[in-house]
Amino acid sequence: MAVTRYSPADIVVEMLIQGGQLSRQSATGQTSGSWPGFAAGEPDSPDNVVTIYDTTGSWNIREFIGSKNIGPSGLMIRVRANTHRTAWDKAQEIYEYLEQVYNRGVSIGTSPDSDYVVIGSFCQFGDILSLGKESPQSKRSIVTLNVQVDFNQS
Repeated sequence: MAVTRYSPADIVVEMLIQGGQLSRQSATGQTSGSWPGFAAGEPDSPDNVVTIYDTTGSWNIREFIGSKNIGPSGLMIRVRANTHRTAWDKAQEIYEYLEQVYNRGVSIGTSPDSDYVVIGSFCQFGDILSLGKESPQSKRSIVTLNVQVDFNQS
């Protein structure tokens, strides 16, 4: 992966927020929608949340003419919800959304630390996996989806 100040998880969370799939949580904990998204760390609340973690990517051959290749990178998309069905449905919705992404530009950060990154595509989708309840005492369910993403930085 080429140098960028944002991790792949940060970039994909931002893309999902800009695409209306997730919402942003303010510093006071308020969200503008029902599914706040986070990178690399999951808050205790709310119940329904999506957190994306960076994982290992695998190199398949891909060229981007005139720009620097920044991928592929691996991601684990973790969906936590108040019911198993709600978590599964959200993971399926994200899966279907990511399948449609092709050369999608994402502006991330604020000036002077902002970047513009183009997500080439998502590939090598894994199955949606149920991890069960968050803990034996919890009513919250967790499902995950693993995927690879190719980036192209402008």
